[in-house]
Amino acid sequence: MGLQDPFGIDTADCNGAVDISTPGAPKISFGAARCGIGYWYKDSQYLHTRAQYDKLGLPFVAYHVLIPGNSISAQAKAFKNWAGSDCYAYSWDLEVTNNCLPSKVSADTRDALAAIDDFGWRQMAYSTVGWIDEYFRNHLTGQLPDWVKKYMWWLARYLLNGQECPSLILPKGLDAKNVPVMQSWNMMPNAYGSKYDSQYVDGDRGLIWPLPGWNGVPVVSPTPVTPVPVPVATQVLHVVNCNGLHIRSKPTRSSDGIGMLLRGAPVNVVKKIYVGNDIWWSRAEGGYVAQQYDGFVYLA
Repeated sequence: MGLQDPFGIDTADCNGAVDISTPGAPKISFGAARCGIGYWYKDSQYLHTRAQYDKLGLPFVAYHVLIPGNSISAQAKAFKNWAGSDCYAYSWDLEVTNNCLPSKVSADTRDALAAIDDFGWRQMAYSTVGWIDEYFRNHLTGQLPDWVKKYMWWLARYLLNGQECPSLILPKGLDAKNVPVMQSWNMMPNAYGSKYDSQYVDGDRGLIWPLPGWNGVPVVSPTPVTPVPVPVATQVLHVVNCNGLHIRSKPTRSSDGIGMLLRGAPVNVVKKIYVGNDIWWSRAEGGYVAQQYDGFVYLA
């Protein structure tokens, strides 16, 4: 369990338009990409990234960020529709509480996993070890609920010095056979993108390879997908400076929310709009985001 295991990366549109075949970049054996967040945000780079894995015949994991407190059925529907069929595996990304109590986070996670049970053995859940202990473990008995032990887990563990973590410490009560993937590196230099993309990318290790049920037989590749066009860069590029920034239909906070950007996501903007003392931008991809509202700066 560690640095000798198959290596892969996981990415999202905040990492830019990655090229997994970039000359000189570390060779990968598998990979993952975010297909969306909640029921409203579809990752703009998902199809572009997945097409590369499909072309090379590499195992590919689709992951989707779960938002507790929002409709589970709507999020599961979005996950299935946006991820597409015949992925090597499918994983909920568990790292957002949405200000919900631990009991709600736990219940919604359980229900979200059940909502995609038709993925069968291909289903996983991503989290840190601490997340399992904080939100799922019974703090009176110290036990994990049975539903946690039912699923496969993609667990994260990092080193504070920014280097790759060589080993994984399992949560008490979770069997190693239920942990096929470890996210071991959250500050790997991004060798798969351009100088305009994010500085780092996440690295992973396949601890159980191939996954149980796959039996070493390649899955049928899906119908080739057309990559999502990469927006033409403008002269202005900002980065989200808060935990979550709404994309609005109009440059006003009362307008409809049509998406959300998480902290660190690049924002390709076109036109600055002043509304009183507030500053808004129109995005190259469509919609509007606030740079400054009520004195708070949302874009750096």
